[in-house]
Amino acid sequence: MPTLTRTYANPHDWDNHPLRKHLENGIHICASSNMRAGISTAYQSYNNLCSINALMKELYPTWNSSELQLEQYLELSRWLQENKQLFPSEKLFDAFRSNTKGLVMLMRKLAESGVKPKDLKDTFTDMDLRGQNVSEKELMFFKIWTAVDNGTDGSSYSYARYRYQLKKKQLTINDLNNAFKSIQNPKPVSLPVDPIIFLHGFYFITPEQQFFLEQLKKSFKVVMFLYYEPKYERTFSFMRSFIQPKYGWEAIPYIKDSAAMTDNISDLFLRVYEDGNGTFKKGTQEVLSYANFFEFTQDVIYPNYPTEEEERDSRHKELDIYTPNASEMNELLINHYPELDQKNRNFLSYPVGRFFSTIHEIYQDGQYRLTYDQLHELFTSGWLYNSETRQNARNYTHDLKDIEAFVDRAETIDQWITLCENLKKQILFIEKHFPLPVDASRIQKSTRSPFTKNSHFSMETDRLNHIIKFLVEIKDICNELFESGQAGTKINRHFKKLESLMNKRIGHVQQDFNDVEQKLVEDLRTRLSYIQSDSDLLYSDLHEAVSLYLSGKFDAKDEKLIRPFMEIDGEAFKQRNLDYDYKVYVSGLDEHSLPLAAEAFHWPLQKDTWIALGDRVPRIAYDYMRTDAKKYISRYLFYIMLRFIPKERLHLSWIRHFIGQDERKSALYIRQLELPTINYTPPIQEKMDVQNRLLTDVVYSQDELESGYKTLLYNDFFAEYVQCPKRFYYSYLMQEYPVFRSEYTQIFLFTELIKISAKAAKYDANKLYNELDGFFPQWISVKKRLEAENALNYAYKRTLQQHQVDENVYVSEIRKNFQFPGLKNERRDTLYEQAVMQRHVIEEALMAEQQVSLDAISGFHCRFCPHNDLCPAVTYGIDLKEDTDD
Repeated sequence: MPTLTRTYANPHDWDNHPLRKHLENGIHICASSNMRAGISTAYQSYNNLCSINALMKELYPTWNSSELQLEQYLELSRWLQENKQLFPSEKLFDAFRSNTKGLVMLMRKLAESGVKPKDLKDTFTDMDLRGQNVSEKELMFFKIWTAVDNGTDGSSYSYARYRYQLKKKQLTINDLNNAFKSIQNPKPVSLPVDPIIFLHGFYFITPEQQFFLEQLKKSFKVVMFLYYEPKYERTFSFMRSFIQPKYGWEAIPYIKDSAAMTDNISDLFLRVYEDGNGTFKKGTQEVLSYANFFEFTQDVIYPNYPTEEEERDSRHKELDIYTPNASEMNELLINHYPELDQKNRNFLSYPVGRFFSTIHEIYQDGQYRLTYDQLHELFTSGWLYNSETRQNARNYTHDLKDIEAFVDRAETIDQWITLCENLKKQILFIEKHFPLPVDASRIQKSTRSPFTKNSHFSMETDRLNHIIKFLVEIKDICNELFESGQAGTKINRHFKKLESLMNKRIGHVQQDFNDVEQKLVEDLRTRLSYIQSDSDLLYSDLHEAVSLYLSGKFDAKDEKLIRPFMEIDGEAFKQRNLDYDYKVYVSGLDEHSLPLAAEAFHWPLQKDTWIALGDRVPRIAYDYMRTDAKKYISRYLFYIMLRFIPKERLHLSWIRHFIGQDERKSALYIRQLELPTINYTPPIQEKMDVQNRLLTDVVYSQDELESGYKTLLYNDFFAEYVQCPKRFYYSYLMQEYPVFRSEYTQIFLFTELIKISAKAAKYDANKLYNELDGFFPQWISVKKRLEAENALNYAYKRTLQQHQVDENVYVSEIRKNFQFPGLKNERRDTLYEQAVMQRHVIEEALMAEQQVSLDAISGFHCRFCPHNDLCPAVTYGIDLKEDTDD
């Protein structure tokens, strides 16, 4: 069918274009979803609009599904493992194994570009004849691609099949009609019988787009409709390399532009490049400089993200954010602020995704290996539920922290279970030898035994029993998913098990879902049923494959909160019809990001190979042509931004420190125009509420303090107030009494236990070691023996004489060493003396009528505090010298 190329110089003036009638009745395919949104805003009578990505996903749903990509990943991983002997070296094999995802994406790109393995083979021949080097890894890639191009045994859909389908299938108006119905649902669709298809925003074309458009042109009349200003030929002419007869397009016509250059900042910007010898004129558009991404988020995204009330307002605020670093910034948003970008959250942003990803991480080399972090992830997910006890593991997450140090050396689920069962026996042993009355006070509980201050020995056995049951539950889940003694299984077989597991557990946990999670879970259950491949998989590949699958967004629409700068051309249209408060933020305008950076080529193929392949398959040349044109494309987009977005709506910025990199300066264009730059300073209130909200003093009402005060009539507790009021708060207002969880502090408790045991029982080192060894499995024998020997060489000054500290409660002064491990005796005694002397002052401070601020007193002693994992004011001791009185 005929192909035309037409241009326009003003996106707001299509109503006067010679093609206006055809435009109103035509089909419009846009290079990006933002261009589609722009045209839809500017020309609301145009009905049939879509992005090229959305159209291709509807026309070829199987190829574009996440499920097929998962299958392709697993099939390639299996092939690599089974054909390891084909690789000339272990190093090369490891390189290909670690780049499995990239290899799948490269083979998909080649298929989508209409390239066959034979094309690459012929390219290698051409390169040999020219004396160009073909690398070892490129030859290996050719072997792999040739082997899997038609799929492996059991494949549901191969690369070759898609390539053939795209090339041979004749698209019909019925195909387009069905695709548009799905894209525009519930909006009705009525496509003309013999339509003209207009292409918008294709100022460059990718090989994949070109291959699809070549097929489209076989069935329909196509018009390439481009924004082009002849007066800036030096900048706009890069499009001529893409749109030319060599690639099946009518050349861009040369039209003399009579429009005069103005003093608008956009004209001031391009005029220098056009004249070649002019100078830049100083602009007035301000540019903000943010110190980091956090500042940008607090200033731009949080204040402007619409609430439900604002969304219901017909004159609502809207914003669009563009940056050359869009992929990195969206990744940061999803990982750190998922609530802000709901349309692009992935399954791993939710408990269900993290639960299934972690379960697959446990299976390693035929064993169920389990780390504390993995167990914590499973507990917090809410998907670990014991139907026998009707308990959810999420309610026991805090208890995990209590046993973390005790189970530090556990590597497998069985070792976790064994250690926890041993811990239960030890707790029962301690309870038997250090009994408590039924109505024991917190003073009695906190001074019960020398073991009490160790977090794991202070646990209730009932709660420990539940943790053991959850560990057994995890083991049962793994047994259900992974076949014993097997290295792998069938892809569809495994995911059918996963679907069954999900269906079995959902009834117990769905009551805690919000609406978004409910929809997500139902979506995941449906999608799992789509996985049909009968190919083999290796269990060793599953975790990474499942994580990649779950990291994909579950909403198929291309609606990112932060858009690539390359899509800003859509803004030229949006400004035509806006009648509400609308802002455009363009960030990432730093020296490394604009002009746009060259994109990396496709490992393991070299750029020379890609260029040579472009000689064989011309559309491949589009890839490196875009790289060569990056400085022209950058100017083109920057010009559109300055020309069409009103100054009052445009907000420019860059981030000085981005993802840990060195400080960046503003972009070249900002400096050329001498745009005034301002360092962003957060408002004082924002600093208080956002940046330092965790560092503000803990403040409590009178009622809260009175309720806990009656149980605090114990000078030992006030000793903690003397050292640090915030420690006092965490120790006795947030819980019954403090325990120590860190291994660092528990070593001090271990040595104190050695000292008191030696003084009380007169045991020698071997006897003491044998008695206490089983209570501390987290440390190797050599470490325990060394600590014990060092402790016994210490002259223990504390006496065993007991003193009455409460009614019917007698405790020796050794208790001070367990309450303040790590400090010197002199410092401990001083704290207790000050607690007695200041008791009335402390009482008056706590019981004052006004709100009480419990300030932190930071210092060397923070390293021994039981709450240094919670307290935001903690001072870490690595750079501190010991205080003179500590």
